[in-house]
Amino acid sequence: MDNYATYLERIEVCTLPQTLQDAILVTRRIGLQYLWVDSLCIVQDAEGSQYHELGRMHYIYNNAYVVVIASVAASCDDGFLGPRDFKRPPIKVPFGSANGHVYLQKPLSFLETFGIESLINTRAWTFQEEFLSRRALFFGNYQIRWVCGRLTGQDGGSIADGSSACGGSFSCRTHRLPEPSDWVSVAQMYSHRALSYPRDKLPALSSIAEYFSSHTGHRYAAGLWLEELPYQLCWKSSSSSSPAKVWRAPSWTWMSVDGSVFFPDSDILRFDRPHLTADILDCQTTPLYNDVPFGQITSGYLDIRGRILCCHAVWETRSRGVKRYWIKEFISSKTKNKRKGGELDFDSVLRPDSESCAPPGILTCQGKESGKGHVYCLLLCRKQRVIPGRASHGSYGGYGTPDVELWLPFGVALRKLKSGEFYRVGVFEGNRSSLDAFAKVNSQTIRII
Repeated sequence: MDNYATYLERIEVCTLPQTLQDAILVTRRIGLQYLWVDSLCIVQDAEGSQYHELGRMHYIYNNAYVVVIASVAASCDDGFLGPRDFKRPPIKVPFGSANGHVYLQKPLSFLETFGIESLINTRAWTFQEEFLSRRALFFGNYQIRWVCGRLTGQDGGSIADGSSACGGSFSCRTHRLPEPSDWVSVAQMYSHRALSYPRDKLPALSSIAEYFSSHTGHRYAAGLWLEELPYQLCWKSSSSSSPAKVWRAPSWTWMSVDGSVFFPDSDILRFDRPHLTADILDCQTTPLYNDVPFGQITSGYLDIRGRILCCHAVWETRSRGVKRYWIKEFISSKTKNKRKGGELDFDSVLRPDSESCAPPGILTCQGKESGKGHVYCLLLCRKQRVIPGRASHGSYGGYGTPDVELWLPFGVALRKLKSGEFYRVGVFEGNRSSLDAFAKVNSQTIRII
């Protein structure tokens, strides 16, 4: 607010960071009069106003004439119009032009110019800029690329169909009528991006969430869609992920973890046996600001009814030589069979010192929890696993065996609080015999926070 009155009168361009100065120059060269800059157009130290404006960014990006994206600027002081440091030296041809010399350069691929590891692809806040813009100019290390809904081009003369553009393969330019299933791609692409302030994970995606909501009419719940549950509860975190150090979302949503997540292909999950799948009874989240329903939240819960089995976890090497956490046994009042186990994938664990013991600690949205005690497995669906058959050896008279298709129990792993509520700590996949164990227990209603 210190500069607010001054900026209402005038803004000295020479006092702005170099990236903003370059953006102003580009705007003028294009022949446009107005430029939106988040840091100047949104009052930064008025939190309520800031999140209100951030919740409207889909209108800004989607209605902009063009969005200028500095793909390689590490900070606002770097700029993006400086001299180009070519990856391969260009060849100077023996004639010039009125404005300088002419060079020949072998066309560079998109990955060479705007590689996957480029700075723009590592920032969470820039994801919605790329996704929501109708037209965009990407300024890379070596080239400028133009993207719109129909075409993509770059300095150097090549023009291609817009579907192959930077960000064009998955953006509002190609997904003008997004399907609910497209959200899985959004979540997976967004989750690996970094934030300076982890609390911004929901706000930085809020504009895309509102875009999906306006087209699908579905109800949003902190990174998931109610109409797509229980499938979207099946997300898994990568080995490098961990729960957020400060609470920002309920444990049942991928928004509660820092790091990459992925969803199993819906084709390998079956929810076709109602007696062995879960029912969503209620799901509520409380927004921090009522006029920003897709932004930060202060609380949330999920009421779900399904079949639950308690289990013991062990850390050891079993089939396929993989060392990991396994379900040693399921425990219930009706069954106790050490062969009825499976695999556990914790969202984050502290691995044990010994080879066969429960995890010494689990990092959760509740903080560090003791690994002692039980893990509860809530059955959501069945997941396909194909065991490859053996190839035939005709020259030796041998016979091959066909692939074996199995449909195994799959769901979320939970811990239980003293209050009786549960919170997610990972996912599980049972073995063939454990499906019978789930069939022998009655469904119960629980609340996951």
